[in-house]
Amino acid sequence: MVLNTLACVAVGLALELDVDVFLSGLSNFSPVSGRGKVHDIAFHSKQISLIDESYNANPVSMQASIELAGLLSTKSAAKRNVMILGDMLELGNDSDTLHRALEKVLIQQKPDLVVLCGNLIRVLQEPLLAAGIAHVAVFSNVEDLTLVLAELLQDGDQVLVKGSHGTGLHRLVSLLTSSLG
Repeated sequence: MVLNTLACVAVGLALELDVDVFLSGLSNFSPVSGRGKVHDIAFHSKQISLIDESYNANPVSMQASIELAGLLSTKSAAKRNVMILGDMLELGNDSDTLHRALEKVLIQQKPDLVVLCGNLIRVLQEPLLAAGIAHVAVFSNVEDLTLVLAELLQDGDQVLVKGSHGTGLHRLVSLLTSSLG
């Protein structure tokens, strides 16, 4: 999203358009569901800041979302930085390697809780635990995760939800945001 915005500004500058008009319009922008929208919600009497990136995932967008969540948690009043990450699908023979490559960025961001949802991303469990991330939970599917979600989350959590659409994490976001109407 940021790169697209910068590209638009660059085109506007190249065409000598009034960039101030563009920037004032940008202040009214709100991301669509599943693509970076932030919700401040109450879930089971817990106040949570939800970063909804559930629409899709690839290695570049997954890394960017993890870095953004890390940055936002240091700039906010969040008590814990929670990352719920689902499989990145359709990566072919490189799937295992590309999932494992997320280890470095996750360790750098030092999340308080990492929830891995899916059979592909679970390869991160052991490396994350070995690197000192004390709280890593693994679920085969979103239905199993949904059953214990209220127990995993605490008041004041910032929660990133990111994964390929096929993992079904958008259903988890729907559950979390259902109180919003």
